[in-house]
Amino acid sequence: MCSSDLPLALEAYDNDSSDGWGDSAIRGFLVKELGGETFLAMAPDVPVNVLSSLKLAAYAYAIDEIDKDPSKLNSFVTWTQANADDPATSTNEVWDAECIPQGQGQEASATWGDALPTMMWWSHNRTLDAFYDLFTTDSINERMANKFGLKNTVVFPGCPTGGEYAPWAKNRTTMNDMSKLFESVNGGIFGEQATQAFYGNMLAMDPQTNPTAVSPYRGGAKLGPTESWSDMQRLRSMVIQEADAAGKYWLINNFWDNTRVYWKGGSGGPSWDEVGFATAEQISLPFYENNQMKMRKFFVGFFVFKLITPDECKTSTPSAKCTSIQSAENKDLQEFWGELHRLIIRMAVKSWPSTPAFPSPSVSASPSPSASPTPKPTSASPTPSRSPSPPGTR
Repeated sequence: MCSSDLPLALEAYDNDSSDGWGDSAIRGFLVKELGGETFLAMAPDVPVNVLSSLKLAAYAYAIDEIDKDPSKLNSFVTWTQANADDPATSTNEVWDAECIPQGQGQEASATWGDALPTMMWWSHNRTLDAFYDLFTTDSINERMANKFGLKNTVVFPGCPTGGEYAPWAKNRTTMNDMSKLFESVNGGIFGEQATQAFYGNMLAMDPQTNPTAVSPYRGGAKLGPTESWSDMQRLRSMVIQEADAAGKYWLINNFWDNTRVYWKGGSGGPSWDEVGFATAEQISLPFYENNQMKMRKFFVGFFVFKLITPDECKTSTPSAKCTSIQSAENKDLQEFWGELHRLIIRMAVKSWPSTPAFPSPSVSASPSPSASPTPKPTSASPTPSRSPSPPGTR
């Protein structure tokens, strides 16, 4: 990373204790071509809790099972859910309450085909725990290490176990391990049907197909399309900037229409004094080689962890003072995540010819990056939740 860009990685929730977030934060990032060159890296081998980004481990295990037996998409995963919703809370307990012991609620189930997108798009912890119960975390860890090559990745149960209130606080992985997971999928570790399931059930941005997700057991809730979300528009804005700087404004629509993003974000922490943010992402960008378009795939990931929540933010309803001390950090974090993509976008734009070499749709700068995006749930965002996270969120 250029020295002029490095401060972006250090400004977001930096270690200046005067800003209220403590001086113990650790951070890192990785940008590399899948199976190829590393372009940007800081602490890519440091084991860290990447929070909900590590749902990718249970997800990959499930897809591996589907690869062995495609009928498992129609198998059921079960859990215990609340008997009724409490109207006094902002949470729908029947949909989302976690870790309810057997006998203290009602048994419920869903097919893997409904459960997997719910786990990944809504970052649904109860669904994750149901898969943990089905597979066991020991089995997931063994397969991640032995089949996928993730030697520094370990997950623990999400619910209190053996006297531990939050065993998942011990979860660890590295940015290099997360990139290896995507490299394994792209390297053909699954057959065609399972590979399609891997990408088809994950949070995604595709301007041509506009993927969405529906969760039948969360009241038919729907998410997507994601192209209008502010983080995706940040990337589109970057494409516009780089194309304009290169004098290739004509390529914008064609370039963007062939861009694909698949990701899992994470935010929160096991306590107010240990919170953070993370993302693990695959982005496919259109390069122009040998007079034809060629898609090249990259891993982009980052983490900021071990933040100490300011006293003003230790509430489910942030105070005005909390908002004031957090807004600048959030802006830096969003810019940091976005700028991790600039070099590879610039490389892709540079590879295109100076003048159109094939029919291209007329260029339009809309939707404008400054236009009001469709509101999005923070748990699904590439740059995860910017709101103060209550203790125990993952």
